[in-house]
Amino acid sequence: MTVTAPTTATSTPTFGIGTIPAGATVSITFRATVASTAIDGIAYQADATVTYLDPTRTTATQRVGPNSPYASGGASAGGTNYGASSSSREDVIVARPLPVELKRFDVVAKDLNAELTWGTASELQNHQFNIERSLDGQNFERINVVKGQGTSSKEVAYRYTDAGAGRLSLKPIYYRLQQVDLDGSSSYSPIRVVKFERGTKAAIALYPNPHQGTATLDLTALSSLDSQVEVMDISGRVVGKFQLLGGLQHQLDLNALPLGSYLIRVRNAETVVTLPMVRN
Repeated sequence: MTVTAPTTATSTPTFGIGTIPAGATVSITFRATVASTAIDGIAYQADATVTYLDPTRTTATQRVGPNSPYASGGASAGGTNYGASSSSREDVIVARPLPVELKRFDVVAKDLNAELTWGTASELQNHQFNIERSLDGQNFERINVVKGQGTSSKEVAYRYTDAGAGRLSLKPIYYRLQQVDLDGSSSYSPIRVVKFERGTKAAIALYPNPHQGTATLDLTALSSLDSQVEVMDISGRVVGKFQLLGGLQHQLDLNALPLGSYLIRVRNAETVVTLPMVRN
């Protein structure tokens, strides 16, 4: 099949199409050059002279010139280079294509890692994606950068693993993408939330257990908050206290404890966990 394109500039392009089978369809995609001074969302008519129909009109009778008040009010009209008087042609509203058409963006928990996957249907001058993370849903920090494809009309799949994210907090963790164009302009994706479904007791570990006077309390799965650690005998009496920082491992000196069974309670603003302990 042969398709003949227009040979001259025209506002009404006509394509010559050869014979196609019955029931078949033909799709033609072509680019239109838009002046860099054109303003999105403003109605422009095709011909030129003095005034324009009100770009926000609800009737076809109101007229306005650039930077002059609307006929129906005192606000100034947007846009520049108005150039029609009584043209009956259809208005043209400029709507530039999105730099990146994001098809999907997902975050799932896998062990203690957050797996981020996203895909684009097309890209226009896409420089990069900044991956941002938040522990409270409000304050985001950039944790990595993934290079974009520039300009592409094909579907592109992306992946990033935030290793060990599950150790940062027992609360939900928030992610978003900042898409950055080659000219520095940017936009944000929707926010995705992931929660690591693990028992808090599994997140906090004491070893060896039983121990012979020295044990390690692993708080690396907690956020970096001060935690109050209490050692209690089986009657609930507190026989030892520590103030430890989350996100770290701590060696506990328990040599002063008599042999026997105890409980260790870890408490901070996010959680309270009690673990059994044996001193032998």
